[in-house]
Amino acid sequence: MSLLAEMRFAFNTARRAACLACLGVALPLAAQEPLAANGDFLLRNWEVDDGLPGNTVTAVIQTRDGYLWVGTSRGLARFDGVRFRPFTAANTPALASGHVRFLTEDANGALWIGLARGGIVRCRDGTFERIAPQTDTSTDWPTSLVADARGGVWAGLPDLRAKCWRDGRWTQFNGTNGLAGRGGVNCLADSSRRIWFTTETSYGFFDGECFAALAADVPLPQVMPCRKGGYWLARASVLGRFDQRGETLLMGQPPWRGGAAEIQTLLEDRSGALWIGTKGQGLYRLDDEGLERVPSSHDFITALREDREGNLWAGTLGGGLDRLRPRPIRIHNKSSGLPADAVNALCQDGDGAMWFASHTAGAVRFAGGRYTLFTVTNGWPGGIVTTLCADRDAGVWFGTLGEGLVHWRNGSFNNKGLKGEHIESLFQDSHNTLWVATRRAGLIQWRDGNLSRISTNDVPPEITALSEDSAGHLWAGTQTGALHRFDGARWQRFGREIGLPAAAIQAIHCDGPGTLWFGTHSAGLVRLKKGKASLITTRNGLLDDDLHQILSDGDNLWFGSAHGLFRAACSDLAAVADGKRPTVDCVSYGRSDGLGSVEFVEGDASASCRAHDGRLWFASRRGAVEVNPALLLARLEPPPVHIEEVRVDGESLPAVGPFVVPSGSHVVEFRYTAPGFSAPEKIRFRHRVENGRGVAWVEAGTDRAATFLNLPPGGYRFRVTACDAEGRWNETGAALEFAVQPAFWQTTWFRVAVLVVLLVHVAAAVRITMRRRLRALERQHALDEERARIAKDMHDHLGANLTRIALLSEQARGDAAASSEAAARATKIARAARDVSQTLDEIVWAMNPGNDTLERLIGYLSEYATEYLAPTQIKLEQDLPAAVSNAPIPSRARHNLFLAFKEALHNAVKHAAATQITLRVTVEPGLLRVTLADNGRGFEPGAPRAAGHGLANMRQRLLAAGGDCRIECAPGKGAQIIFTLPLALRPT
Repeated sequence: MSLLAEMRFAFNTARRAACLACLGVALPLAAQEPLAANGDFLLRNWEVDDGLPGNTVTAVIQTRDGYLWVGTSRGLARFDGVRFRPFTAANTPALASGHVRFLTEDANGALWIGLARGGIVRCRDGTFERIAPQTDTSTDWPTSLVADARGGVWAGLPDLRAKCWRDGRWTQFNGTNGLAGRGGVNCLADSSRRIWFTTETSYGFFDGECFAALAADVPLPQVMPCRKGGYWLARASVLGRFDQRGETLLMGQPPWRGGAAEIQTLLEDRSGALWIGTKGQGLYRLDDEGLERVPSSHDFITALREDREGNLWAGTLGGGLDRLRPRPIRIHNKSSGLPADAVNALCQDGDGAMWFASHTAGAVRFAGGRYTLFTVTNGWPGGIVTTLCADRDAGVWFGTLGEGLVHWRNGSFNNKGLKGEHIESLFQDSHNTLWVATRRAGLIQWRDGNLSRISTNDVPPEITALSEDSAGHLWAGTQTGALHRFDGARWQRFGREIGLPAAAIQAIHCDGPGTLWFGTHSAGLVRLKKGKASLITTRNGLLDDDLHQILSDGDNLWFGSAHGLFRAACSDLAAVADGKRPTVDCVSYGRSDGLGSVEFVEGDASASCRAHDGRLWFASRRGAVEVNPALLLARLEPPPVHIEEVRVDGESLPAVGPFVVPSGSHVVEFRYTAPGFSAPEKIRFRHRVENGRGVAWVEAGTDRAATFLNLPPGGYRFRVTACDAEGRWNETGAALEFAVQPAFWQTTWFRVAVLVVLLVHVAAAVRITMRRRLRALERQHALDEERARIAKDMHDHLGANLTRIALLSEQARGDAAASSEAAARATKIARAARDVSQTLDEIVWAMNPGNDTLERLIGYLSEYATEYLAPTQIKLEQDLPAAVSNAPIPSRARHNLFLAFKEALHNAVKHAAATQITLRVTVEPGLLRVTLADNGRGFEPGAPRAAGHGLANMRQRLLAAGGDCRIECAPGKGAQIIFTLPLALRPT
């Protein structure tokens, strides 16, 4: 019977005065035995060593910006879930002694602090200011501090007085304003910020004009207004509840642990449960199920507060600050009542009871919070249970180690055969066919009491997982990584040809029509859709590749792995499998959620299940893991984000913008936070500095600071966002604008001045250079004119005279009267005159500046070769470029190239005994290549020559011109001489 039922008695029709008189009598109740603290809440404690100013916590409040403020006997602290920022008399003069007694937040978001000895301080926009100074007059020391919904702040005072701060001034209230009873006034506010009061003998509320007393003869009452109307009333160890009319709903002395307990403070949470803090008996919680003692770090509870995430905060007298969080994950093991810690299979029957199997003989049923162990003494037929399966018709199937197949129904067990078989997995499909996977006999089908074995030609015996898709097809995963599907008529095998990895399939989950998910041994997660497999691994953000179990809550897939429990959104997994995003965001669960380090067992269908109430169950080496997704995935707002501090080269600046970073600064650091209290260690951040260009987010993980080095001058905007433990991002985040001040050499005027000076210098340099070039061109022009004059004179005078000498010699040789000796001399003179004339033509050609082009050079080489070979029987083949640019070539270079070419042509005619010579000219980017090849006798490269220095001369001439001469030859295969000359300009 619940406490509410035990505490209800016939006071509903009694007058209020009679009921209140009963508060002075301790009414014994039926349940007086000690209550054991259960595991519904996770306790976390903070003390001085964790940053709390003092271990005696007097007040706790969460302000609208998300921070938790904690008042202690040694100062005030602001808490974001990870670190405390203390405010004491040493660093905040307005706090005087630093002994905080009361905390409240007004309608405008300002924090009000009530101090010992009467001081009242307001913190607004980070600035602390005194509203009321401390005094030695004890009659002016506030006994409470609370804010109403209209912007007022109420302070209770001794001697039946109260005062309200509104519009910058205090208004006094006393007995003439409706305050009744005697002693000091304690003001408090309900969920709608309506003001209530208690005194030493009375209680009531403020109706907007004056106080209305509900009773005036109740000693030392404590009132807690109910969210649904009415109120709780406590006096010492007696507790009562009244409706809005003041009629009694229940009353009595709760069954405290260890005897009576004096009630110190009350709090009603959002669910309507009442939390009771006592003096010396710890913390209790009262709801429709009854009264339970909740663990706390200290038995003297001084303050209670619920935050927006549903966590309960309890201040203690010397034990620090406690956080009580509803336990989202619970482990059922030996300490809970199971026969062993390890659970290898579990399921839920049609009545909602959970069944567990471990490596001990028998089975365990969990229902109504109680465990029932079935052994041979109470009906179990014997054997160690290896696997479980809920029967669709009713009851539970049990697979055993050698003792056969067992069925439970209507409280009795029956063995269905298969003794001697090691049953490893059970699965019942939508057609009520039970599939039995055994170690030696392979897969067995049980239907209507008949057994039939599946041939190993269809499915191998090493089955590791069984499941059914929405179309009614049975899927079987194997140790080798092969997948088998049964459509009711035939089996089909799938393997690497569809993209499956060669890894054991340990879990199968059907996700709607046409989509299956497979957990593998160390190869990651596989999605099979439309006959194609896609692989997701740790490289894609998965937290583990060794996946033993897969469950769905509708929106997420939960994975029990070799290294813990984590989940991922189905939409994210599908996007990665489709190639639409590279990674998936996973959320892991551990000690802060009540789990710790857990290895989950390799899963057949009985290793995990989703219960009727939406809870998820997983079998693990440490017990049965029960997960309540409703507590983990509550639709809370993402955490607010605050930029708390800016540091420039180690010096702190106010975190308000816009601010200016002085020039010459090298390190700018932003310290930020996101207050969160359920799992603050899992809050993740990302940040970026925007400067008008696209800048990617920096994933900062759990780091709460960002550092930037040597930012260039200019305007910036620092942005930071955060997401909670469940991956919900605060997309707005926090932002702070700032500017980096340039040094004088980085200013616009300095750059303009430098640019002007630079332009002046450039203009001067250009002018000087142009003058030099002009003078050089003038000198070159004069030189070219002189070269042209000399070439003309040589051609006109020397050439004419040499020609005349040759003609006269020809005439003398033809003179019949001349002697033979004179004729021979005349012939020699004529030949010498012709040679000198030809040489003179070459010199004139080389000196003439009009020939200093690539086109003239190639033409001259072609003409010379044609004329030179004309008197011989040697055939000339020419391969010349179709179009040649007028790229300039220095006269010295083309003269050396011509002389080398002439020498090569002479050698070919004289020594090669060739019948054909080929002239090939190619123009490449920045390079002229002239090749002279013959089909003569050739010679051995490097062989000693009898006489002559022609080859060496050719190389020296090309080297002098900046080029190269290469000879390729072999005996009997002719010779090929290749001249290369660099070109100053790229040919067009």
